[in-house]
Amino acid sequence: KVISFLVYALRMTSCWCCMLFFLGLGALPKDSQGQLLSFSSPVTATASTSYQTPRLQFAPQLAVQADTSNTWGLCFISAKQSNPWFRLEFQSATDIFNIRLVVIIRETGQTDVPSDFDLSGMDNLTVYVTNSSTLVGNTSDRQSCDNPWRYTPTTDIQIKCNRRLRGRFVHVTIPSPSPTYLLICSVVVNRENGPMSPLTLSEERTTLQSSGFNPSRPPTLAIDGLTTANETSCSSLTGMGTTWLRVDIQKARYIKEVRLLFLGNISAAARALIGRSLRRNGAADNTRCGSAFTSVAGFHWQNLTCSLPIFGQYIYIETMTSTMRICEIQVFYDYTLNLYRPLDVTASDQKNPNSAIWKPIDGVLGVQGSSNDNSWIPQYSPRSWWRMELPRRTAISRVEIRTRQLDSTRRARMDGFTVRVGDSTDGNGGSNPLCGAPWVASNTRVIVMSCPQNTFGKYLYVTSADRVEACLYLVEIFLYGCEEPRALIASGVGRQTLHFFESTTLTCQGTTPGCNVTAVEWFGPDGKPINTALNTTLDYRLVSSIFVTGMTGGGQYGCTIRYPGGSDKTNYVITVPPHFTVHPRSQRVDYLSTASLQCAAVGYPSVTAEWNGPNGIVPPTSQSNHRYPQSLASTLNVTIGQEAEGGGEYKCVVKNVEGTRISSVAFLSVSPIIISLPQSITVGAGSTVELRCTAAGYPAVSIGWTAAGGNTLAIKSVLRDGNKVTSIVSITNNEGADGGGIYTCTPSNMEQSGANLSATVTVNPAVTVVPSGLTAKEGQIAGRLQCVANGYPQPTITWYKNDAILSDGITDNTYSVTNRYGKDLDVGLASLSDNGAVYTCEVRQGTYVARASSVLTVKPDVVLKSSPRSVVGSVGDVINLTCEAEGQSLDTIQWTVDNTLVQPRSTHYNISDITVGNVTKSVLTIKRLELFHGAVEYRCTAGTREYPDIQVSDAANVRVLGEITSFRDTAYDIGIHSKEPFSCLFTSNPQADAMLQFDSVAVPGTHVQSEGQYQHNISLPVMDINAQIAGIYRCFVSFSRSSLNVSSTAQLQIFPSVTLTSNVTATISAPSPLRLTCTALGFPLPTVTWFRTHGSDTVNVTSLSTSTLDFSAKRTVSIITYQDAFLDEAGDYTCVASSSLQKNGEPISATSLPTSVQVATKAHSTSSDDTPIIAGAAGAAGGVLVLVLVLLICMRKWCKRRSFRSHDKSSYNFHNPIAMSTTARTSVEQGKGTNDDQDRYTEMTGMTSNSAYNVVAAKQTGYEQKSSSPLYMTVA
Repeated sequence: KVISFLVYALRMTSCWCCMLFFLGLGALPKDSQGQLLSFSSPVTATASTSYQTPRLQFAPQLAVQADTSNTWGLCFISAKQSNPWFRLEFQSATDIFNIRLVVIIRETGQTDVPSDFDLSGMDNLTVYVTNSSTLVGNTSDRQSCDNPWRYTPTTDIQIKCNRRLRGRFVHVTIPSPSPTYLLICSVVVNRENGPMSPLTLSEERTTLQSSGFNPSRPPTLAIDGLTTANETSCSSLTGMGTTWLRVDIQKARYIKEVRLLFLGNISAAARALIGRSLRRNGAADNTRCGSAFTSVAGFHWQNLTCSLPIFGQYIYIETMTSTMRICEIQVFYDYTLNLYRPLDVTASDQKNPNSAIWKPIDGVLGVQGSSNDNSWIPQYSPRSWWRMELPRRTAISRVEIRTRQLDSTRRARMDGFTVRVGDSTDGNGGSNPLCGAPWVASNTRVIVMSCPQNTFGKYLYVTSADRVEACLYLVEIFLYGCEEPRALIASGVGRQTLHFFESTTLTCQGTTPGCNVTAVEWFGPDGKPINTALNTTLDYRLVSSIFVTGMTGGGQYGCTIRYPGGSDKTNYVITVPPHFTVHPRSQRVDYLSTASLQCAAVGYPSVTAEWNGPNGIVPPTSQSNHRYPQSLASTLNVTIGQEAEGGGEYKCVVKNVEGTRISSVAFLSVSPIIISLPQSITVGAGSTVELRCTAAGYPAVSIGWTAAGGNTLAIKSVLRDGNKVTSIVSITNNEGADGGGIYTCTPSNMEQSGANLSATVTVNPAVTVVPSGLTAKEGQIAGRLQCVANGYPQPTITWYKNDAILSDGITDNTYSVTNRYGKDLDVGLASLSDNGAVYTCEVRQGTYVARASSVLTVKPDVVLKSSPRSVVGSVGDVINLTCEAEGQSLDTIQWTVDNTLVQPRSTHYNISDITVGNVTKSVLTIKRLELFHGAVEYRCTAGTREYPDIQVSDAANVRVLGEITSFRDTAYDIGIHSKEPFSCLFTSNPQADAMLQFDSVAVPGTHVQSEGQYQHNISLPVMDINAQIAGIYRCFVSFSRSSLNVSSTAQLQIFPSVTLTSNVTATISAPSPLRLTCTALGFPLPTVTWFRTHGSDTVNVTSLSTSTLDFSAKRTVSIITYQDAFLDEAGDYTCVASSSLQKNGEPISATSLPTSVQVATKAHSTSSDDTPIIAGAAGAAGGVLVLVLVLLICMRKWCKRRSFRSHDKSSYNFHNPIAMSTTARTSVEQGKGTNDDQDRYTEMTGMTSNSAYNVVAAKQTGYEQKSSSPLYMTVA
């Protein structure tokens, strides 16, 4: 028991030491042979509380040791608890496609395993991928796989995510409120769907090299992705003795299989080598995948499966034949994430999958016994080798190899193995230095190999002896020593940016842990040592510091550390953004001279400079660079050109990778100067001229213009081109002299004013004499002639009369020349001899001569004493217009009508003149006034035969009043909207005033419209016909301010309409009073006729009525009154309104609806059953009384009928004057009669024969009804 306990204690101690080693929790204390080296694991495992026993703790890190041997001691088991969990943390976010959890079904006889563990307790296991270490409450980035897992007896739980998830954490949890166990022996994480996937070589930027090839069949055809049996997609390779092809997949991967599609036979053996060596084109040092092979004829796939994944970047395929045709290459690599290997290892081979090459670095020392599950064991062969590639070059002082318990046979097989450390992979590390001597077999499980001092290298090789059945049994390997120190400047990550006025301290030291550093040296950007470094010792490390400022210009500072066996140097770059030490300065430059601008700046990396000028980027004229400190001086020479080119704003722009700086602005100012002179010009009067002045300078030049008197001129436009400006003024010579003169342009800018220049505008005058002709009466002053002839310079003027010069002064009161320049000529008294005299103005300006003339017309003295006056007349009148004139020379008076001369005797006019002394009276007679004589102008002119229109009278007008051509009586139906207006048409010229009067009052809302040349119309719109608008209207036409007028009257008539009312609405008892009223509307007032229809008889009862005429209301009211109505008065009463109006040539009347008057007499019922008894059927007691009553009634009726005979008893039909016999009418009402009788009945009554029959039948039915009430006899 004691021995067993010690073995378990040793096992646990070794395991935890290894866990500390792989988790990178710290290094073991140094010993004389160096310290235990540790390397970070690519993944960290944590979990809820783990299960433990006094001997074992089932920690979470055991689940990532890649041991799938189903051994309980190498598994993670959680304590029995609610919601147990397990978490993987990667160093960075990782793509995850699926997750495989290897578990173990409980083994019997295990004392350290929970006795109540059951795999079914892991039912509902769930996996999440997140970027957060917290799962509870995290829903923002939580991604779930194909969850949950449902329990089935298995040792391999496959969790498919079915899509690519990305995250840094993998959470495995059992959401169980009841306590349960979580068991994970191994975790396998795949980036793709499956542990192995092919590379798409055509998309991986794959490069190819070969011994040679046919140009038409290049090597690239082997990776074009085409796998069809087509010779055109196959590469054809050639070689001298050896034909080879090397594929570079750009990145080292764990390659598991290579598939080759060949075309044709390969007689000699071919092979595929994989690795990272390029020595001998990849034939040396790389590992063979699969076995050597030969191919058969035709298309053939050759699959090469590596015995273990080979980590490599190059696939080398070779054969000893001269040709090889490869159609396609497919490379498959392992997508499984490296959860347990902090280092890359490879080996010559391995005995079986349980003897994996990573076992010596998995941190598991194994369990007691002789099991091979925790060790790497190669095939029994000479010089089997195992290689570890360290992450960096390391000084190895001691190698400790833990092996399994060896018997004498296994010790003999391991006898003579060697350990080598170095940088070479040639010959499987055979040229690297040995650590100690070849091992001599001994009975130990811990083999220590000491290396020479300062044995540096990146590869560790363990190689078996060179004999048959040599073998290695490697359980775990520990390395002691120190890593090759690296120079590290701790102030940053290789570079730092300092601005010009900033500073920093750079500190250099060796990396820790590392070999002892003996010296630290600094070098400046100029490569020279820096002697001002401050060396100190901090935590047993040598540290050196220097102080750096941006003012030095920056650069690359070097730090070299020296240690036994070598040295290491690192550089640190101080970058400095550009900083100006000299800014360009503004200058004033003369015309056509040169200015020099300078700027200087410091910065690192090297500063470049360019200049921004007025026209963009300008390269410097010259510049000089100083290496240390990094600085730049730039010069730009600018020559001012003909148009002040070069003047403007200049900025120096310096830049490096750290930034760009722009200097302050430097101004090159150029004094303004006129470069294009204004030109003198001669123009004609009344023209417009433009003067241009062009100047240049900087800042912007403005040009002002002044006239000779100092007046400032308005600028018409300004044209700018760079530093050149052209100013344009426009001068208009309205009258000549105002536009002429001397004009001066003066340029100026902010610097100063430039010299001015002038131009002269000479204006040749255009001569005009105003007025162009003088007209005067005999004996009067003729007037003034003005010679308009302005110009510059002022011209001289000479007047001529009929080509004779007129000197200044007055001669016989006939003329005088005035005005300062002799422009005005006053012509004196006019005589008939001066008629037609020509006065000429001659203008001279140097050689320029111009003339203009005016003609004098002298008219005799004639006076118009009276003019014709406007008159008003009617058509057919005789009109006289009178004109009177006086004068000694008066010869004639003429008349015009609208400027047309009237002959003395014509069809329409007659002219008569009467002369008494010097006075002549002329009369224009319009023989018969017609409408066309109106609206024209009549004038008279008086003068001589030569000048007949010396005097012209004012215009006289004649207004002609015609007649009313149409104003007639018009009748309308009452209550309708009529489209025909009530109109009055008349003639006049011009249009006269008109109005409509009703009851002597003007009707509002009327207006006059023209209907033609002389026709006019005034109308009353008739919107709604009613009795109030009916009556007699008067149409009145006249001219304003004239008593002459015409008028006419007409009636606005209304067709009659009638309404019949009664004071009874039911049957009355005889005798009773009865009143019938008939109201008839219309104009002229209608007459009313009454009719009563009893049975088949219609009687005119108008004589019983009295009528009242209401002229204001346009109505006739007729009333029939019965004081006592008897049976004779019963019947249908109808009134008919008629007037003299006709419609469509027929008289028109209106008939009221019939009013039925029913008169009844009382009767007595004698039967016990209320049966009606007819009069005369009474009992004997009342028979006499009834008989007397009947006789009296009959007598009254006979008397009434007698009285009616005096009336018109003709059958008057009030619907239509069509007569119809009583017999024919009765036949129709009984439903009989001919078709003609039926049509005639419908025209008379407005009822069809069927309607009549129904009415009669209804009445007959009424006679037959019985009633318990007193009997009434109805007479229709």
